[in-house]
Amino acid sequence: MPRTQDQLDKIKEQTRTKILDAAMKLFSVKGYHGTSINDIAKEAGVSKGLAYNYFTSKENLLEAIFKRMMDSIFDAMKEMEQTEDPYEKLELVISNSFEYARQRQEEWRLYMRIMFQPDAVSATMGITAEVMSGLFETFEKIFGKMGIKNAAIEAKIFSATIDGLMLYYLMDPDYFPIDKVKRTLLKKYSKAGIQKQFGITEE
Repeated sequence: MPRTQDQLDKIKEQTRTKILDAAMKLFSVKGYHGTSINDIAKEAGVSKGLAYNYFTSKENLLEAIFKRMMDSIFDAMKEMEQTEDPYEKLELVISNSFEYARQRQEEWRLYMRIMFQPDAVSATMGITAEVMSGLFETFEKIFGKMGIKNAAIEAKIFSATIDGLMLYYLMDPDYFPIDKVKRTLLKKYSKAGIQKQFGITEE
């Protein structure tokens, strides 16, 4: 019996995902330049020709990986829409960031590694810049609602803190005290912690 269109679409999506997962794994381990389309096809268990049917180039693959990563970040950030409380929003950001790093180490490792490869960065710059701009704007609104005067600067400090902690975790995940660091950061950015740091008082 011939396959239905839905079955064919499902097979295509599964194959595309296999190729993306293989590329992400190899890029994060061997580096962007140290990985070939042939390497990716072998890892995914498909022919080189089939890989090219889905992705026209290695750069195209990297763009697709980054878009998938950024989409997952945006999906996680949507949880913040469930509350208007800026402190609860920050708590969600911190908790989701640590959980993302714990569950998706390969993605974080690839992201950090690519950022230090200038010619590879050009392929993802537009995607990354759009997401970072959106995150900075969101964080700035959160800190502004808390009554922090330099909300834009605090937004960048907060974002850099999260990225830096994730980098240290990825360097040595077995010994990095991720749960203790998470608790400390949650306390630092709690309502009491923010008010103490910035001298904010209830009106």
